Amino acid sequence: MLLNLLRGLLAAACVLWAAPLAAAPRPFDVHDLVRMETLGRAAVSPDGRTLAFETFGPWETATRFDLGARAHWTTGRIRLVDRTGGPVRPLPGSVPTGQVLGDWSPSGRYLSLFAFRAGRWEAGVYDTVDVAVRWTGLSPELSFEGARPAWTADDRLLLPLRPDRPSAWSL
Repeated sequence: MLLNLLRGLLAAACVLWAAPLAAAPRPFDVHDLVRMETLGRAAVSPDGRTLAFETFGPWETATRFDLGARAHWTTGRIRLVDRTGGPVRPLPGSVPTGQVLGDWSPSGRYLSLFAFRAGRWEAGVYDTVDVAVRWTGLSPELSFEGARPAWTADDRLLLPLRPDRPSAWSL
C-alpha cells in the first residue's frame, strides 16, 4: 500500500516537473518561417455577393525556387466565400496550385486569375454563372508600375503580353 502511494507521488512529481518543460517557449527559427501559411490579396465582387482571397502554403512546399520572391506563388490557392454564408470553397475543376488572384469584372460575373500551368504563367477567367474556369492559353506580362490586366467591359479582359516569350520576363 505504501509502495503504491510512493509510486503515485513519484508519478505526480514527474508530471508536474515535466509540464513546464513541455510548455516552455522556444525561439522562432527559419524552420518555423518556411512552414508558415499566409493570406494574400482579397477582393469583394462589385455586386458584394462574393469574397475571393488567396492563401499561400508553406514556402517549403513550393514547387519551384527559381522564381525568386515569387516562389510562394506556386503554392497559391484562390478561395471563395458567399455573403449568404456557407463554407469557404476552392475554385471548381482541376485548377492547379500556383493560383494568383486577379480582378473582378465590372458586373462581378467573372474573376480573372493566373496560375502556373505546365511550367508556364497563364491567365484564366472564373465564370460565376457557369461555375467554371476557362484558361486563355496566354501568358500575361507582370506589372511593375506599368500596364496590367484590366477589364475593359464585362466580357473583355485586356492582357499585356510579350509574344516573344512563353512567360513574363520577370519569371
